[in-house]
Amino acid sequence: MTTMNDSGWKRPDGEESTGEEPVAVVPEKADAAAPPDQVSPAASPPADTPAPDVPLAPNPPDIPLPVSGPAVVPAPMPSFAKSGSRPPYVLLALTLTAWVVVLVLAIGAFPAISFYRATHDGTVPLVTSFLDALRRKDVAGALRIARPTTQPDLKREQFLDKGFLRTDWKVTSAVEAGDPFPQNQTVERLVRIKITAADGTSSTGSIYLVADPHPPVGQPGWRIPVPYAQVTLDSPQAFEYLTLNGKRATSVPGPTLFQVFPGSYVPQSLEPSMVTSADPPLIVATAGYSGAGVATLPMEATLTPAASHLYEQQIRTQLNICVRSSALAPQPNCPFRLNDPTTFRDGTLIGHFSALRWKINSFPALGDPVHAPDGSFIVDTTTPGEAQVDGQGVGVNNGDQYGITVPCEITARYLVMPAPPNALTVTLEQENPAPAC
Repeated sequence: MTTMNDSGWKRPDGEESTGEEPVAVVPEKADAAAPPDQVSPAASPPADTPAPDVPLAPNPPDIPLPVSGPAVVPAPMPSFAKSGSRPPYVLLALTLTAWVVVLVLAIGAFPAISFYRATHDGTVPLVTSFLDALRRKDVAGALRIARPTTQPDLKREQFLDKGFLRTDWKVTSAVEAGDPFPQNQTVERLVRIKITAADGTSSTGSIYLVADPHPPVGQPGWRIPVPYAQVTLDSPQAFEYLTLNGKRATSVPGPTLFQVFPGSYVPQSLEPSMVTSADPPLIVATAGYSGAGVATLPMEATLTPAASHLYEQQIRTQLNICVRSSALAPQPNCPFRLNDPTTFRDGTLIGHFSALRWKINSFPALGDPVHAPDGSFIVDTTTPGEAQVDGQGVGVNNGDQYGITVPCEITARYLVMPAPPNALTVTLEQENPAPAC
């Protein structure tokens, strides 16, 4: 296989090429004529040394000369540098053949080399640069690096605001994970990342990239087409009393899908003495990858004992207000009413009530608050309380006057919503109309 190193191509035999063509070595020609007074020692032995007898070669056949024209001199026979070496024209042919083979291999490998560089270079640096910009709360810079397919609506997607970004997290791993959809024609990659929050909580995910064949000058050949993830807020009304990364968001009635950048998201209480956040931070380590699904930010919280004491007082106050009424159905937030007419135990049907007087015989015992899907807290009755109404009535069938005393069981469910600073909103969640005595 043909590979590349720092100095040039490496031949299949393993030797590195220096980039210079080999040159055939040709022996230097003998001097055309030596001066008479300079005779080469090799050409004439010393006078006092007898010359060895050398058998003479037979004379070559006579070659007839042309009648006219320049004299034709036979071409000199090739000379050799040393015994056993190849003639220069053989070395030249071998050299040219070798370079042709190298050139053909290089031309054939060029498309593969170009594709490798186009699809593998720069994905991890692009992702880490994008995440570093988010960690600096530089949303504009992060979008310039990502070059999304469509620019996000920063006004509608409130969590893409830099105020919702934190700086106390880091990328602890970033590795290219290949093509997520090899069956299609799009050149795309996933970079697998791990984000760790300040408290040590970590999460892994993938950033999705696509190749850009015509990037702007100075930009890599990749882009992050969707540089955020989808997150469902389980109870967005919790923003009545919680912030996300220190910033308060707009409260909405029910679970809603939002876009968020990768990073760390921590719900925090607006009133710590009343409510505390119960969840670890949500680590979003995904951007634009549909295979990752939708993350959920529960936004759950817990009411403190101080809050429980406050809403219990408010519920008692509401019940005391209810019994000040002389109406058949005291309003608002009253969990009892008197039917008109009412059938009593002995079967007498009495109506046309008057001079009604309500009172509380016992208050209901309440259970622990439970965080509700809408962001409020549900407080149920564990032991019913009792109200009582006294008054006058008229028999429906006989017209007689009756004095009445009717007990009413108090089994109510309340919705409690913290309302900083230092306040709670308590609302009766009860069938309408309220249960009849």
